[in-house]
Amino acid sequence: MHINFLQYFSGSNILKFIVLLLFFVALIFIQFIPWKLFLQNLTSTKFPNKIINYIFLKSSLMKYIPGNIFQYIGRESIASYHQSLNVINVTTSIIFESVSAIISALLIGIIASHEYTLHFFAKHQYFLFSLCLFLLFLCILLFLMRKKISLFLYKKNIHITIQLIWTFFVSIVFFCISLLIQGLILTFILCIVGNQNFLPLFFSISGAFSISWVAGYITPGASGGIGVREVIICLILGNSIGEDSILAAILLFRFLNILADIFSYLLVLILNKIDYSIYKNGK
Repeated sequence: MHINFLQYFSGSNILKFIVLLLFFVALIFIQFIPWKLFLQNLTSTKFPNKIINYIFLKSSLMKYIPGNIFQYIGRESIASYHQSLNVINVTTSIIFESVSAIISALLIGIIASHEYTLHFFAKHQYFLFSLCLFLLFLCILLFLMRKKISLFLYKKNIHITIQLIWTFFVSIVFFCISLLIQGLILTFILCIVGNQNFLPLFFSISGAFSISWVAGYITPGASGGIGVREVIICLILGNSIGEDSILAAILLFRFLNILADIFSYLLVLILNKIDYSIYKNGK
């Protein structure tokens, strides 16, 4: 399969890609909100947006090191330079954020793209088996460790409150909207690549994207889900849209995603004039 990407960068298409990139930057620039809400809820402390966003966006670049875990290790490391943050609260907030993001993606994937998802699982039963096995293992692990988890939360003065539950709900809504916007961006890219109107398939595309996002997120060693998401979404949508079009679109989407991560980080530096020494002085 040979894809000539230069054909998609004509004069009018370049403007379209720039507009999509700007939307992508704006979306990534506010992705820190759920983490900030969890962090403030756990610490009962208000944090400036510029500090939390700086930590979030800088650590997000580390996901391109093999393994998504590096962005969270980086977040803990960078956050430790601020006197109001500690490893326990940062780690706990990251766990809540990650769980709410996965739940949101599964909801969008199952609801918005149920026909494609069911067909995919029926055709690739090994993936469904692996997913069920992972969820079963996770449930058993949580059940066996429930007392230790409760004791740990008690010792660290972490309480499951109504406010925390509400924050969890808000986070799920936020991530659902975020995934739908990313699905819309992917749909517009498909319209450019396929030179036809794919907007009627927006929800199906968003659902397939959400399923591929989960697959890339939980796969060990996948840098930002690179490779995994592309394969999964091609398997789900390849027959209905065409493998050439969906592969070209998802690769262009990935390219815009990487650029948006970089530009968002540069933007937070320019707008807030944040220097790394701020966190060293605050330690």
